[in-house]
Order: sequence, then structure tokens, then C-alpha cells
Amino acid sequence: MKIWFKTLLGLLAGFLFTLVVPYSDGIKALIEFFYAFIINAGRFLLVPLVFSGLSLAIYELIKHKKTVKIWKNLFIVFGGFNIGMIVFSLIFGAVYPGERIPLIMEENVNMDVPSFAELVSSVFPPDFISIFITSGTFLLPVFVFAILLGANLSFDTYYTDPFIDVLDGFNRIIYHINHFFVEIIPFVMGFVSARLFFILQKESDISVYSGFLFMLLVFVLFVLIFVSLVMFLIKGKSGLLFLYQDLNSFLFAFFSGDVYFSLGSQMLHGRENSGVPRRIGALSYPFSVLFGRSGSVSVMILSFIVILSSYSSLGIPFTTFLWIGFVSLGIMFLMGASPGYAVVMGLFVICGMYGRATEEGYLIFKPLFPLMISVGTFLDAVISSAVSFLVAERSGERKDVLPEEYV
Repeated sequence: MKIWFKTLLGLLAGFLFTLVVPYSDGIKALIEFFYAFIINAGRFLLVPLVFSGLSLAIYELIKHKKTVKIWKNLFIVFGGFNIGMIVFSLIFGAVYPGERIPLIMEENVNMDVPSFAELVSSVFPPDFISIFITSGTFLLPVFVFAILLGANLSFDTYYTDPFIDVLDGFNRIIYHINHFFVEIIPFVMGFVSARLFFILQKESDISVYSGFLFMLLVFVLFVLIFVSLVMFLIKGKSGLLFLYQDLNSFLFAFFSGDVYFSLGSQMLHGRENSGVPRRIGALSYPFSVLFGRSGSVSVMILSFIVILSSYSSLGIPFTTFLWIGFVSLGIMFLMGASPGYAVVMGLFVICGMYGRATEEGYLIFKPLFPLMISVGTFLDAVISSAVSFLVAERSGERKDVLPEEYV
């Protein structure tokens, strides 16, 4: 049985649970406990998986003299997709601004938003051990250290070869355990889906957002069609299998709302289904998750455009759209430190920066925060997988995998 099908059954079980069992404080506490437990289980192997895989990937790229080629392809594909997503969301929001939303008074939300200086300083913690202790919520220190280690593994092979063998064996063991985790997590995904469905059930005024939700749905469909079209133009009919190849990761991303939770699944399915080798996937997937959250940024942009339209009926000038685009590009790089609430963090920041009585404008979307986070995380996963697929394809490193061999 394919992993995605087991996940789908688990998600369906969670939905049926919400229909049969009435919502109560006791049920909420139970669901929240299992949700936190499952998310932590999905993240459990992330640091050793990324650290060992990326270190070896950098070493192999240097060894085979492919460093410049792979990094060049990564920046081209990464930049094309992420900047393209921001531009498209601005155009979409201008052409289809959505319905105005009544200004609803909601309780303020406390947000801990890291500054750019804090993010930069976190790359080098006070001591070496802190890299692995504090990186459960931010992979950047692990990412940087893995690159430094990998780049220095070939300085003297007499000394480094034994360590490389140990590191390679360690990575294969962690990858195998990660495969096991991705196989068993679907059986408990019902708790994850039940949490989301219960949250949406208890929101009585969600009908106010019907116009925005339809706008978001149309936008997501356009993105999926565009990505599928790009894959078709590059790989022909086999490229149309792209969304199916990583379907499980997309389900993980949407219902968990956490890009770190789905990253282990992406690295597994990227290798086993999409044919993305370790030397590409170990670099491109974490890189996209850290710096390429254009899916969440797009949801933030569309939401902010609706906020501006709701605050004023005078329309949005072209210069404001330019400002939104440049600011959104900067916010995207901050989102790597927010694996589970990037859209809300982005809205909080952009509303505060814009000012003009919109500082608390993001609160009109408070009942929709979980769903907006899910949609943004889903699009993040789609773009991340597309970037890795195309980098491997452009570099001549990807191998085709028959559908019957998919995990």
C-alpha cells in the first residue's frame, strides 16, 4: 500500500471522528496532546538527517567537480520559482482583489518575530553543542555547519576517508529510520486532521470569508496548473506525475501546517519517487525550506491586499504593490525561523511596517489563521519539491522511477 494512501485513510478517519465525537475541552486537550506528539515525531530525525546528508552532498559535489554547476542551477530554479510566485500573487491580487471583509474586533496575538540581526547571529551560537540543541525550530545553524564540514572533508583524504565512511553509514541509517517514521506516521494522522477540522468547526463566522476562501482556492489551482505545465514542458507526459510523486508530503504539509514536519517525507519521496539523488536533495530541500517560503508569502500577500481593500475603498496604487513585493521578498527570508506559523508572522510584520492604522489589520483573519497556514505550507512544499526536481533534472542527476516502484 502506497504511503500517500495510508495517509489519506488516516486523514479521513480524523474527519469522521469530528463528525461523530462532539467537541469539548477534554477532546481538545487530547487532540492537542497527540498533535504535538506527532509533529515532534516527524521532526525528530530532521537535524541528523539534514546534517549528515548535506555534509556528504557538499563533499560529493566538490569531489566530482560539480559544485558550481549545481549551485548555479539551484539559484536559477529557486529564484525563478520564488520570485515568480511573489510576482504572480501580486498580479492575481490586483486583478482579483477579493471581497472586502468587515472589520472584526479580535483579541491581539502575541508574536515573537526574530529580527534580521538575530537570525544572522543565530548562525553561530555561543558554542558548538548549541547548534544541535537549539536547531529544532530553526535549521539554519545546522545548514551552515554542514556546508562548512562538507567543504573540508576532502582536504586530506588519508585522515578524512574513515570519517566520511562513518558519516555515510550514519546518514544511511538515519535515512532508513526516517523511512520507517514516514511509513508509520500516516496511521496517526487522524489526530492531525481532527485538530484542523475541529478548529474550523468551532468558528461560527467563517462564512464572512467565503469570497477570500474562493480567491485562495482559485490561486492554488492556478499554481498547481502552472507547476504541472512547467513539468510537462520539460519532461513530457512523465512530468505530469510530479504532483503524484510527492503527494504524501503535500498532505503532511497541508494538515500539519509545519514545513519541518513534511521535510522528512519530501527527502524520502524525492529520492524514491522523483529520482532526486542525495547530493541534490540533501541540499535543495533544506535550502528551499529555509529561504524559499514563497507559498506562505503568496498567501500573506493576498491576505494583505484584502486587508487594504477592507480598510479603504479608494483602491491600491501601483507604488503600494511595488512596496508589497519588495517587502515580501525580505519577509520570505525571515520565514525560515517560523516553520509552523509563517503566514501569520508575515502578516504581522507587513501590517506593522505599512502602518496607517493597519497595524492590527491582520486580526480580521484570525478565525482563518489555521487554514491560511495550511494553504501556505502546502504551497511551500509544492514549490520546494518542484525546485529540487528541476535542479536535479537540469543538472543531469535525476533518474526516472516507474510508478509501480513508488513508495
